[in-house]
Amino acid sequence: GSGTHRHAAGGFADPRARRPSVAMSGRASVTQLALPTGIKKLTNIAVVRLKKAGVRFEIACYKNTVVAWRDGFEKDLDNVLQTTKVYNNVSKGVFAKEEDLLKAFGTKDEEKVSLLILTDGELQVSEKERKNVFDTIFRDAVTVLVEKCVNPSTNRPYPPGMIERALREIHFSVDPMRSAKQQALAAIPKLRAVFPIKRAAMRFKFVVGNEWFDKTIQWIESGAVLDAVVERTTKNTNDSESEIVCVADPSAYRLCDAFARDETGKTGRLEVVTVAVTEGGVSSGAFESSSGVSGGVLVAKSDKGDETNEALGPFSDAIREVARDVRVLDLDAAAGGGDADGRRASRVSSRIASGGAPRSERGVDVEAGAGVEVLYARGKIKDLPESYASRRDRFAPLDDIQDGWTVELRRKNGSSVVDAVFFDPDGVGYKAFADARREALKSKKR
Repeated sequence: GSGTHRHAAGGFADPRARRPSVAMSGRASVTQLALPTGIKKLTNIAVVRLKKAGVRFEIACYKNTVVAWRDGFEKDLDNVLQTTKVYNNVSKGVFAKEEDLLKAFGTKDEEKVSLLILTDGELQVSEKERKNVFDTIFRDAVTVLVEKCVNPSTNRPYPPGMIERALREIHFSVDPMRSAKQQALAAIPKLRAVFPIKRAAMRFKFVVGNEWFDKTIQWIESGAVLDAVVERTTKNTNDSESEIVCVADPSAYRLCDAFARDETGKTGRLEVVTVAVTEGGVSSGAFESSSGVSGGVLVAKSDKGDETNEALGPFSDAIREVARDVRVLDLDAAAGGGDADGRRASRVSSRIASGGAPRSERGVDVEAGAGVEVLYARGKIKDLPESYASRRDRFAPLDDIQDGWTVELRRKNGSSVVDAVFFDPDGVGYKAFADARREALKSKKR
């Protein structure tokens, strides 16, 4: 008897089956056994509930899998359901009765019922799951803004870190019931109060009959299309169709599509060539104030680009890069860098001597170095293989500006990033498409 009593008091028996302990006097003891404090019940379970025919049904699922199943990302039901058993109460372990299943669902097959509850039931989302959803939408919104927005003065996209900081500064709140794209585009007006930003223009191609060619150009240039600029026209005398390529604000898509369909004799069509027209590189100085080179000789202000260009002439781009470097060097000097002045003078002189282009974007090695894989050997842009068709279309304007440009695609070993290196007719290399295009335009003017 005493052994049995010690066994129960030690907590080895099932707590639900234990009986009140009895003292030696024969009276019931008021001492109650509690579960160990280290036990946490239902820590890896997401409960999906569905009330039907007056009865509540529940199924036990793995966390972070129900939403993936409903969105179509998860296909294996075994990765979603912990068990196909249907409960009235998961936390208490009460199973649903067969007669209740027949009455509510018309079947006793618990696997079919579980699938119905999983599809139509109400998900009890935990705090961590909710935070995960909010973080995912926030990151997607940042990605949308990086891909679809640019700095108006440079036409370059902002880096993700800057966009993320700006969204937090305007107290951007995530709505789980709206798409990330909708919320990101709705935040642009608020972001303009923090730094200059706008939607990147889209590149459209009108394909119209020759008889509608002049009318279409006049309509685009009349101002009816927001921020529209005609880039290239091709009037085919031997064909019944001609092409007009232009860039315009994305909000003009529906207007342009309606014109192409309805105002060109029902024969025209509109094609989207580029979703976001941007320059190479990123804009990183939007939050920074004006800056300059000490000594009062060279001055570059980020918020007055036009005045800077007029004052500095052909070296304006170089001076702007130097000014950014000087800010970094000034911070080094403030932290105790004694040779900051010498480094500043060296960097200024080397930047000016390089002909106005950043050293990191000019004078690329003709041959790929060790540890670099050549995916497309140096050749014409139009000969890029179909696997790089998007790059071929994006680089094609370079051939239209100046003949003789070539491109080479490289990738560092162990990396998935493919870099394009451009070579002008003289064999000078450029790492960025924007720099290559700028050099081609300069050569064309000469």
